Amino acid sequence: MFETSFKYPGVVARHRAGPCAEARERFLTHCIGQGLAGATLLRQARELLVIGERIDLTIGETIGLPAIEAAADGWDREQHVRHRARAVGWSRKLFVQTATNWLHFLGRLERPQPKIVPFVDRLADFAAYQREERGLSPATIRGQGWQVEKFLSWWGEQNRSFEDVSLEDVDTFLAGNGKRGWGRVSVSTSAGALRAFFRHAATRGWCSASIARGIDGPRLFRHEGLPIVRPGRTYSD
Repeated sequence: MFETSFKYPGVVARHRAGPCAEARERFLTHCIGQGLAGATLLRQARELLVIGERIDLTIGETIGLPAIEAAADGWDREQHVRHRARAVGWSRKLFVQTATNWLHFLGRLERPQPKIVPFVDRLADFAAYQREERGLSPATIRGQGWQVEKFLSWWGEQNRSFEDVSLEDVDTFLAGNGKRGWGRVSVSTSAGALRAFFRHAATRGWCSASIARGIDGPRLFRHEGLPIVRPGRTYSD
């Protein structure tokens, strides 16, 4: 395969001596069968050698996307240092795409574990209520659902049942978001979504109605987000 793809003996020898030569050859043969030819095939062969040198396939385990992306980041930095990258992120994108296809062909690509959202049945019930009874837009439902999912994921980490949730717990969650760098607008948006969720939860008998009544985000002002103008200064300062 390498002998028919490359003209120069030195290049052939480098590909032949590189890591996982047999696995790279098998994938290139597969690519030819898929209709890949010419310059595209040569680029694929070169990229596979780069990948083989940066991802250890000898350990006999599946390899996940985080490991692929870490190796791709390192390769991309090298290309920029050598001024060989065509555009920002181009080397990284090609590396990730080729490595993912190759590892999938070899049966070595780790399948991502499905995300488990605690109390997902209650989140789905809330979304259905927002859609079918309130008639809210899909964008609004997704936005509020994302905010509620953040809280439910956090609460699930506490290893406590949903029935144990109190207003103090919601306040702790919102305060924690503020400490993690969320602005007043973001915290207020989260509080609004949680207020709607717990109001719905109370009607279902999942919690006390006092939780929704007590949720209070930070005060927002009419000109929130505008720059502060001090005497003698303008917006352009």
